[in-house]
Amino acid sequence: MKKTVYGFTLIEMILYISLLTVLMTILTSLFISILDNQLKTSETSEVEQDGRFIIARFIYDISQAQNITLPATVGGTSSSLQFTQSGINYTYSPSNGNLQLSDGTYTDMLNSYNTSISNLTFQRLGNASGKNTISVHLMVTSKIQSPGGGFEQKDFTITVGTR
Repeated sequence: MKKTVYGFTLIEMILYISLLTVLMTILTSLFISILDNQLKTSETSEVEQDGRFIIARFIYDISQAQNITLPATVGGTSSSLQFTQSGINYTYSPSNGNLQLSDGTYTDMLNSYNTSISNLTFQRLGNASGKNTISVHLMVTSKIQSPGGGFEQKDFTITVGTR
């Protein structure tokens, strides 16, 4: 009669543990890589969304403005934009890395908490008797540091005229 032995040897156990360790290391590395890419994607998306929203807001407000008072002269530049729309005076201005829109009563921050605005410049273009045209330049930078150590940033430049 043949005796059946159930169990495993020490060599088999070491082999199984080694294979499991290699597999877990590969899966952990893959998971960390996925998380890093997701962080980078969300950082880029946040910068793009804020930039598109701010640019769309500039296009709408400047095209609807009845009068632009700052920058005051043709060729003049300023870090703030003042204009009148429907009898209300509005001001776009930078404040501690944020872009603010004020109507004299309320002040709203236009960028999200995860981004900052820098290099904001408004330049008045055109001629003195023509319609107002404003060139806008700004840089949107993420406050979230990417896994590589840098911060996502993007420059936006537009030129908009009044109607």
